[in-house]
Amino acid sequence: MKNLKGKMSGFIAVKEDITEKKNYEQELRRLGSFPEDNPNVVVEMDLESGVTYMNPTCQKRFPEIKEKYRNHPLFKKIPALIPLFLKGEIEKIEDEISVDDKIFERIIKFVPHGKIIRVYAVDITHHKEVEKELLITTQKAEEANRLKSEFLTNMSHEIRTPMNVIMGFTDILLMDESNPERKEHLEVIQRAGENLLNLINKILDFSKIEAGVFDVANEVFSLHQALENIRDIFQDKSKKAGVTFRMEIPDSLPTGVRGDEHRLNQMLLNLVGNAFKFTKQGSVSLKCRYENGTAAIMVTDTGIGIPKDKLDSIFSPFMQVDASTTRIYGGTGLGLSITKRLAELMGGTISVKSKEGAGSSFTLTLPLPEASGVQFDTSSPRPEKTISEGTTIVEKWFATGRDIFNTTEYTRICISNLPDKISRLKDAVFDQNREDIHFIVHDLKGSTGNLGMNEIFEIASEINDLVIKEPLDMPRIRPLSHRIEEIVSSIPASYFTFKTPDFRQSHENETDFKILVAEDNDLNQRLMVNLIERVNLGTDLASNGKEALEMLGRTKYDLLFLDMQMPVMDGMETISKIRTDENLRDLHVIALTGHTMKGAADRYIKAGCNDYLAKPIDRHKFFDRINTLVAKKLKQEMGKKISAKGKGHESADHMNGGFQLTAGQVERIEAVVSGLKTNMRIFKPDEVKILADSLSKFSNETGIPHIREQLYSAVKSFDDQVLMPVISRLEALIHEQTESGSKKQDTDS
Repeated sequence: MKNLKGKMSGFIAVKEDITEKKNYEQELRRLGSFPEDNPNVVVEMDLESGVTYMNPTCQKRFPEIKEKYRNHPLFKKIPALIPLFLKGEIEKIEDEISVDDKIFERIIKFVPHGKIIRVYAVDITHHKEVEKELLITTQKAEEANRLKSEFLTNMSHEIRTPMNVIMGFTDILLMDESNPERKEHLEVIQRAGENLLNLINKILDFSKIEAGVFDVANEVFSLHQALENIRDIFQDKSKKAGVTFRMEIPDSLPTGVRGDEHRLNQMLLNLVGNAFKFTKQGSVSLKCRYENGTAAIMVTDTGIGIPKDKLDSIFSPFMQVDASTTRIYGGTGLGLSITKRLAELMGGTISVKSKEGAGSSFTLTLPLPEASGVQFDTSSPRPEKTISEGTTIVEKWFATGRDIFNTTEYTRICISNLPDKISRLKDAVFDQNREDIHFIVHDLKGSTGNLGMNEIFEIASEINDLVIKEPLDMPRIRPLSHRIEEIVSSIPASYFTFKTPDFRQSHENETDFKILVAEDNDLNQRLMVNLIERVNLGTDLASNGKEALEMLGRTKYDLLFLDMQMPVMDGMETISKIRTDENLRDLHVIALTGHTMKGAADRYIKAGCNDYLAKPIDRHKFFDRINTLVAKKLKQEMGKKISAKGKGHESADHMNGGFQLTAGQVERIEAVVSGLKTNMRIFKPDEVKILADSLSKFSNETGIPHIREQLYSAVKSFDDQVLMPVISRLEALIHEQTESGSKKQDTDS
């Protein structure tokens, strides 16, 4: 230290603790020993002096880095990060950079002691190329699946289009045929068509699984009831085949499980169906075990068995044990393959043990977790009613029918139709098809209720109430449908031989209801025209959406049947244009589709269609759709007429005396009564509306307009229970007028 004269006068000692600095230098030396052999780039830079360290890998790959470090890609963005590092806002960042066509994963880390920035860089170019290839492969696979799905959709449509024609015209011929031999031939064609459709469905199912577009549900259901359904389905087959069918269902099964009940049914139908197919004598058994959320279902038979060298191949698609098996027993060899795929989709397995000539045993193992907090009716089904009980029920129905109509004809008609309706109901319940169940039970409810057949009517009404609610309560619907089956199965076969009269529907001259069919297939066009002619309505045809739009622009139509797959302009584009046209927004459009892919029908509804019909077309549904719309239009037309007359012309609520009907008017009322009685067999809203319309010619003082309004209301609400009291009132009126006329004649004489 110097004084004012510049001479040394003393010393000042400054002590600095450099422990941290020494520790840091030691840490740098320690870290430096690792990067020397590191195959990745390690480089450090001082905030003031630049690059202070490069490991050998860095020196080899980037020898120019010391001179150009500020502009080198390895240090890109670092200058902007330095203020953030110094403020302590960030400690490190990770990103990717490109250097000389190579891609590096970079880590930038700030070391506060010494204010050093360390950069690590790993060459990931190869990994990125692999990722890119994987992405391209994935995209190609997704595109392939999309194309497969599209192909399946188109194939489904193309196959079902000719099937629609074959089965549709067969159905029409059966409606008209009275010759027993020709009728039998047509029934053979019909059964063959149904078998072919079943085969097509199997192939499409297999293709959908292969394409990865097959969805599996995860819903709560009763495993006990699902197994009971299989028992019910194969009981009759067991009796006819002379093969014993046994089932073992443990009481320990949980009340409810979670999984896909429909797919489980499909698998069990394949396994049990095969067991019966290959077992000519002996037995078939089904045993179920449940433990720790897993169900093991074993299907065993005493049939022909499988050779040891064929066991590994039976689950392969289109494989049978040998060609002779195919010739003798038939089949595509797809059933077991689909079953195996479904089991795997549900997270399960299937295995087989077999010995040639000594039967086979298939074990299906599926994870079906227990569902808590649910209740299902797992009680045993009621015992079948005896023939004597069935006879008693039928005789009671006949007695009721005589009380209502003074005849048993309508009761006989209803009974003769029961087996077909119950068969269709059984299929609909098994498939969990809400629309079909609703359609069939509504039909059953109307016909049996009007005839006082309460044993069936009450059950059908209960199912009808359940099927319109959300969610679809199949555990309650199934046992109810079984009860109807039991009642019908107890009826002696002789009651089913009554020939049903041909009640032709007629809309002719009652309304100018116009129908347009947009369909490119000429055979399907002919089928649609033929069906529509059955209800005495005319139709126009368009071969594609473009033609349909042109015709809709020239003529006002009430209904458009729109095929969704056509050339020039398909159904989706057509419905889109219809719903954006101010003049066509109210047009009722029913999509015609052969597509079976999940969500196809929903897609058409969302696009703007009011309804849809799947090919092959069910004529019952087809006629029902038309009848409903015709009745609706008639209701609107008659409503306008009534409104035009004014409220002052409304009739009284009861029949008034003091009036006299002419013989012609009595005859007209008798015709209405006869028509309404015909509708007791099956409620046809359009015919009821026509009958109601014919009553509009009567004087208001008779009270008949009130009956007419009741019938209009019945049509609107589909309340077929209105018909019975209306018939009674009209018959009483006829009787009253007849007696009055007789007394008048006596007085005159």
